[in-house]
Amino acid sequence: MFRAIVENGIVVNRIIAALGFEEGVLCGAEVQIGWSYSDGSFSPPPQEPEPLPTVEDYRVAIQALIDSAARSRNYNDGTALAGYKDCTVPQWSTEAIAFTAWRDAVWVYAYGELDKVTDGERTQPTVDDFLAELPAIDWPG
Repeated sequence: MFRAIVENGIVVNRIIAALGFEEGVLCGAEVQIGWSYSDGSFSPPPQEPEPLPTVEDYRVAIQALIDSAARSRNYNDGTALAGYKDCTVPQWSTEAIAFTAWRDAVWVYAYGELDKVTDGERTQPTVDDFLAELPAIDWPG
């Protein structure tokens, strides 16, 4: 049987007690040090909020999205695909031109919106929500 040692409403220790041991408050196995105890109930401490994403978090996620778009057309990454802009194979050249225009639009949008976050003009989105805002690529037919 578990017992919690409580000081000022906070569990400071949890022990396995023999039958008849009366110190502390009877508790379940889930109760941990740091939990609160009030009116006969235990509750975990409030969860720390997730840290806000950094500019680097956004940058890495956006670059991964860009590289993923290039890989969807069997190029190694965005840099490789952009290198086909002046290619003599028309399909590859056309894909590279469309890709670089989209890539540039993505970064222009991203930097503009992140500046708005920095300036307090909009709330900071999660990385996933921000990626969903980005322009979609329109591959040539």
